[in-house]
Amino acid sequence: LFFYNGTGISYASSLDGDAWTIRGALGLNTHDFTVAYHTVPAAAAYALVAAASGDDIYFFRGEITSSENITFDAAVKVFDHAVSGLEYSRPSLAVSTASEFVWVAAVAAVPGTDYAERLRAWTVRSDEGVTGDLSAGNWGTVVAAAPAGLITATLTDALVMPQSGDRMALILNTQAPNIVAWTCDGVSATWTEANGTAYSRF
Repeated sequence: LFFYNGTGISYASSLDGDAWTIRGALGLNTHDFTVAYHTVPAAAAYALVAAASGDDIYFFRGEITSSENITFDAAVKVFDHAVSGLEYSRPSLAVSTASEFVWVAAVAAVPGTDYAERLRAWTVRSDEGVTGDLSAGNWGTVVAAAPAGLITATLTDALVMPQSGDRMALILNTQAPNIVAWTCDGVSATWTEANGTAYSRF
């Protein structure tokens, strides 16, 4: 169980769902984070965390070594405000089915525009699978997930999720009250409308 304790992100475990023991904490004071669980058969189980702090997005990979312990690698800044000038927030993450690449999505404003009017989803993918080297320098280029025509003031969340093979889907609640779906082949990191028509609403 991961939760915000008022000063940072803590994680706890329980054998019965009743009594909980805090096992550790991540060094970020933020309540804006997401967690995914991923198992590699005959290898390891991981807790993956993406967290927003100071307009950046950080990624943590933790190997679950027992029912009482998670060993985390050093945090990696996968969305960098200092590089782009964007104010990133509301992260989500997922692992692709075939190659087990880690994808992280976030919401931020388009450069040179009014933040309140021009929000957009952005994504980045690891160069290696979830068991590989996920340190800084082993992540691709941050890309925008929708063309200018879909920039909107109403985008509140961007949910990235796996499909078959390495294909990924990105679900955006935008142009309220609609939900927009985008897909990516998982290799080019280019997002297109899910059904080939603008907005792909449902």
